[in-house]
Amino acid sequence: MAGHWRKVLLGGAMVATWAVTVPAVELGWLSTDLPPASFEADGKQQGYSDLLVQELFSTLPQHTVRWQRAPFKRMLATLQQGSAYCSAILLDTPERRSYLRFTRPYGYILPNGLVIRRADQSRFAPYLNERGEVSLTALLADARLRVGLVNGRAYGPVVDRLLTPITELGAPRVRVVFPSDGTRYLLRMLQHNRVDFLPAYATEVRFYATQPEMFQVLPISEAAALMPVRLACTRAPAIDQLFGELDASLTPARLARHHALYERWLLPEQLDEFRSRLAQLPR
Repeated sequence: MAGHWRKVLLGGAMVATWAVTVPAVELGWLSTDLPPASFEADGKQQGYSDLLVQELFSTLPQHTVRWQRAPFKRMLATLQQGSAYCSAILLDTPERRSYLRFTRPYGYILPNGLVIRRADQSRFAPYLNERGEVSLTALLADARLRVGLVNGRAYGPVVDRLLTPITELGAPRVRVVFPSDGTRYLLRMLQHNRVDFLPAYATEVRFYATQPEMFQVLPISEAAALMPVRLACTRAPAIDQLFGELDASLTPARLARHHALYERWLLPEQLDEFRSRLAQLPR
């Protein structure tokens, strides 16, 4: 994989001769299996975030990038050690800012929604507002409803805050699975009526579900805004200047490229919603 990255980086030398003024850095790029943002197929990184990062570094050809995949917890532990590492798949949270620095957004994505079976739409109708958004607060107050979660996953600041009380209590209606293929397993549990709903991204349903038409993703009323996605790097002094270059490279054209890659994984019903919300962002 390292050889592949060197080819990618050298291939951009003619397009960005200005970049040679930046000292060369050997950087570890950390990722984990988080499809479709990051995944490997046919020996290549194919996720929408993976592809954007490869294109970005084609304009910084003097750097050597070592792509490293690891289980999620090991990836976080490596980043906490403080060596020269970056990643593109971590949400910006206060706890992570204690050991990472985050760039400006390289794009926006739909927030986690609640995945339900389409056959259960009437069951969830009482919890919907006039915009078709579901109240997670009200759902979590209903002890009859079983929720599926991936252990240790960040679902976004608001959703995480709402989930914390029931996860800390260890309530039996909370079914927790571990990160490796966690969403795929939870969707299978949902299909077989072992949970009633789960937080997930709309893109995950299309990637993981063998029959995506069986499911519906309801926007969460408490957290319906688009989520910014950022590059995260350790605070290692060796990559101070590179971090600045990465941040500066995240132009409107780069955002547009990310959104084009991202939209390929949206369910048809989510595409219009995403574009409408994107158009409402401040310019």
